[in-house]
Amino acid sequence: MFSGLADWVTDVVDSLGYIGVALLVALENVFPPIPSELVLPLAGFEVGRGNLNLWGALAASTAGSVIGASVLYVFARRGGRPLVLRMRRFLRVDEEDLDKAERRFRRHSAWMV
Repeated sequence: MFSGLADWVTDVVDSLGYIGVALLVALENVFPPIPSELVLPLAGFEVGRGNLNLWGALAASTAGSVIGASVLYVFARRGGRPLVLRMRRFLRVDEEDLDKAERRFRRHSAWMV
């Protein structure tokens, strides 16, 4: 399975270039089975081969990360706790885990910020 995923990631970066890097990094943020350990070294390899520019690859991966994080933020902001509880089977989080996280956040949020 991993080699099939690696081939797909390679094909996306080869065919789409910077947009492919941004897309894959954004997907990696939202959909964890796509590992950044596969995407980012491939982008670095393409920079080394001269197929991508270092600054372009850096900008594309940063943009993809911001886009992916923004998507997750929107889901969390709009759906909140009820959405997490509805998706608990996929997220592997139960109500006790959420309570514990919220208590820790309240206790440590002032010094975190």
